[in-house]
Amino acid sequence: MFGSILKEQERPSLVYDLHATRHRNVGCPLCNNGNARVRFEERPYQVMQCNNCSLVYVTPQRDPVSLLKDLYETGIWNSTFPRYSGYACYTAENENLLKTFRRRIVPFTAIVQKPGKALDIGCATGCFLRVLQDDYHWDAIGLEPSAYIGEFGRKMNQVRILTGTLDSIHFTPHSFDLISLWDVIEHIPDPIQFLQSIHSLLKPEGQLLIETQDIDTLFARLMGRKWHHFKHAEHLWHFSRKTMDLLLRKSGFSIASISHKHAGKYVGYDFCIERTKRISPLVSFLVSAGKYIFRKPLYFNFFDEMVVRAIPLRNRN
Repeated sequence: MFGSILKEQERPSLVYDLHATRHRNVGCPLCNNGNARVRFEERPYQVMQCNNCSLVYVTPQRDPVSLLKDLYETGIWNSTFPRYSGYACYTAENENLLKTFRRRIVPFTAIVQKPGKALDIGCATGCFLRVLQDDYHWDAIGLEPSAYIGEFGRKMNQVRILTGTLDSIHFTPHSFDLISLWDVIEHIPDPIQFLQSIHSLLKPEGQLLIETQDIDTLFARLMGRKWHHFKHAEHLWHFSRKTMDLLLRKSGFSIASISHKHAGKYVGYDFCIERTKRISPLVSFLVSAGKYIFRKPLYFNFFDEMVVRAIPLRNRN
């Protein structure tokens, strides 16, 4: 329990406040049933695993409306407890994010060398848009539900960001060559419907890029419930290669490639210190000593995140 780590008064409200917002109990979206076992519990949340397909998910989940309003508008971008929800200061990571995306795009150089039209959903400050736009001359558009973080991105990165969701903004069907979801799919209340909507926006020869955590990895198993991706209020689904393949096939896609190699990220030492507090205060203290030795951002890849490239199934109507 978090109670053994945090004092009662220090518990982050974004994680624990069950009564402040509406919640709903959910089952497996891939199997449409509740035949699942409890992997562990951190009240009020239970981390479940489907007995049929093995998808790991969190229940209860916030109502989708309150999820957007309370969590994604401002809450996660400047979080008091980023090791449990959101980021300490997302905007301070802009340069690190640019470096991260320039590295992540390397395996897809052959795809992006020919400019096209791209949509980055959940684009935050638009760093991936900037890489596509400035380095590869793409016509890139971002979609971001948070007006706060989107406005920062427009000013800082000089990119086009629309405020809204796929439900609120109309795009011409089959008009995009590339659609990307970086750290997004695990936040979506209905991932199948969401990907089906994306399918209708891609050209028949279009490409879909998804980056998300992979729960079926060595690092995730070693960390157990202290795994840094267990953020129950916002990370609703924890996919593996197997369940990601099932999700995509049910949504009209097939996997073209999947890899952990370029899924790491550049981070500052403050980020490392904060996240390692979840493992133990001693580990965090040892990491903090390096802050005065290494001044440059660090590149971390625990191989517990995957980058997936998917293409539309040809026979989907």
